[in-house]
Parts: sequence; structure tokens; C-alpha cells
Amino acid sequence: MKFAPDKTEDMNQILLVNYIKTAYPDTYPLWHHSPNGGSRSASEGHRFKLMGVRAGIPDMLCFAARGPYRGCALELKLPKGRLSAAQTEWLERLESQGWYAKSAFGYVESLAVIDFYCALQETKLG
Repeated sequence: MKFAPDKTEDMNQILLVNYIKTAYPDTYPLWHHSPNGGSRSASEGHRFKLMGVRAGIPDMLCFAARGPYRGCALELKLPKGRLSAAQTEWLERLESQGWYAKSAFGYVESLAVIDFYCALQETKLG
């Protein structure tokens, strides 16, 4: 399988995770993806809801505090993608809680969000 940017959101995410692992090894262990997407049976979807899965949660979360932010939330889209109402709501909710919460359309825009966030000074929250 050839890994090329902007073919699929999954491909972009794989490339971005590998980039973070190499470029930012200090924050790499604190990045996470919850596999909310994909097709599920009705019973599996119901069980996931009972377990706390929420629609619209951003694709990538970083639990490393940087600069004035408590964490980073990144919703990945392809260049011509659109945010759902639930995705917009999550980004706004996290931003109101002190997170750097952004959407990025395409691989290059996603890299810019990651580079900006990871370059910020580590924050010690008390």
C-alpha cells in the first residue's frame, strides 16, 4: 500500500502519527485517536454509546499541555471535506475548556496545526 497524502483521512492520520513520532517524540506518547468512525452493527453502536462513545469527538487528541493550552484536539478533513455539526460543537466545547481545538483540511494544513502546537513551551498545570 502506497502512503500518499490526501487520498483518505485514514491515510493522512497514519502519515501524521508517523510524523509526530519522529518530529515530536516527547509528545508522541500523549497523542491518541479514538476509533469512533466506521460502520457498526446496531447492537455494537448501542453498546459503544453505553460505554461513552460520543459523535463528533475530534480525530486526534494530545494530552500534553503546551503554552496557554490544556491539550490539542484536531479534526482531520480532506481538502474538500466538511465538518458536521457535532464536530463543530466538540471543537467549540474543547476550546472553551482551554484546548487548542482546530480542524484542518488536508495533510499540509494538519501538519501546520501539529507543528504550531508541539512547538509551544511545555506547560506545568497546577
